[in-house]
Amino acid sequence: MVNLSYKIKYFYALGAAIVLGISIVSNNDMILAGIVGCLAGIILLAYPKLTFWLLLAGAFVVSGCQQMFFPELSKLKWIFILLSFFLAAESLIYFSLKKGVTSYPKFVWLIILLPVASLLFSVFSGAAPTEIIAGFKRYYQMWGIFTALSLLPLLNKDMLNLKKFMALILLLQLPFSLFELIHLVPIREAMRYADPMLVPVDIIAGTFGGIMTGGGANKEMVAFLTIGLAVILSAWQSRLITSTQLIVWGVFCIVPHFLGETKISLFILPLPFIIVFSKNISKSFVRNILLFMVMISLLYIILSVYVHLYGQGMGAAEWIDSIFNANFGESGRDEYALNRLTVLPFWLSENFGDWLHFLFGHGLGSSYSGEGGMIVGSVHAKYPTMGIGMTSLAGMLWDTGLIGTGLVVIILFKGFTCSRMLIKHTIDNWEKAYLQGVQVSIIVFAIMIFATPSFTRQMAFQALFSVVFGFLCVSSLKQSKNGGEKV
Repeated sequence: MVNLSYKIKYFYALGAAIVLGISIVSNNDMILAGIVGCLAGIILLAYPKLTFWLLLAGAFVVSGCQQMFFPELSKLKWIFILLSFFLAAESLIYFSLKKGVTSYPKFVWLIILLPVASLLFSVFSGAAPTEIIAGFKRYYQMWGIFTALSLLPLLNKDMLNLKKFMALILLLQLPFSLFELIHLVPIREAMRYADPMLVPVDIIAGTFGGIMTGGGANKEMVAFLTIGLAVILSAWQSRLITSTQLIVWGVFCIVPHFLGETKISLFILPLPFIIVFSKNISKSFVRNILLFMVMISLLYIILSVYVHLYGQGMGAAEWIDSIFNANFGESGRDEYALNRLTVLPFWLSENFGDWLHFLFGHGLGSSYSGEGGMIVGSVHAKYPTMGIGMTSLAGMLWDTGLIGTGLVVIILFKGFTCSRMLIKHTIDNWEKAYLQGVQVSIIVFAIMIFATPSFTRQMAFQALFSVVFGFLCVSSLKQSKNGGEKV
């Protein structure tokens, strides 16, 4: 008698071959990528850890390199997005079938609730189904990384490998940034004759990616490096690494800040010094004062380099004033009439009194500007010159309303308080170093949500958010098993 499982595998293979053949003959990249992603996802359901590592590699390396060097393969990222959703589904299924009660930290339930709530809000607001689907994909395309870290059974070896992987990604940023500075920036300098709005150095984004004819994820790259610097500084403060090792790692974490015009560095680079050394300033006063002086020196050097290279003849004070005016003053940002600050009262004036949209938003994707030829959001189409989705904060207010945006704020707050509690009770100095990196990362996330649209659309940044909060969940569960306080 023929084994039934053999029959099932045979018909599955036959069906997959037929569907894949049809998709190839159709010559439609979207269909082909979708079919390949679905088939690979179904196969990889048996190997969730392999799926997890493929997803990390895709988010932090492959997608960025594809953007810069192989723009014609833009549909390649769909494979990783589908893998993420498959991994999220498998994680939730495993969790629902798991026996016993696990005391998860509160932010885990909020992060799991967030996509469900925003989807319900979108349907409730009457948004178009295609807009909701596109918006949902952009918002939660790397959600599978968080659910895998939080809900699947992981060994200590897996977490150690994750730390090594993130360290490797950190080391890759400097050589990639130097390559982009030496080889890609001159090409973009020549392209400025056709597009005067193009900023050549914006392509310096390490492995986080960029578009040769547009912008790059440089802010996301320096945010990641700033988080890495916090871990290194904390490890050095605890005598886990030597001063020589600190300098070497510091070069990889800090030098890319100088290679491009990433103004947000002036705001986030001090955070590792402030968070890490403010906790123990009384114990190592001289040591910490010296590091504080290093921080001030770095900020001064960055400011001097930026003013000299990109100030267009302005002095430091005049250059800083122009930045504040463009972001917080009355003038608009880039081609839009609003800036990062004025976009918020504009949302309030347009939605206050319309309680349905004020509380629940207009639907996922409604504020999207249609970058890369994608579907333009319905609300953005209504206000095409305003830039209503120029930041994640503004975009979330339009898409998910005050309640959906409030959920994100609560997640950040709960994550920060959880990390602070874990730092207070942990006795492992390496664990403490990573947790202080988590604290810095949450503050960086809050700044980035206000300053950029990364949180709601940029793959590598969303993967970083998932890794940070997934690691925080694992640390909390580990401390709970060891008899620590519930957080």
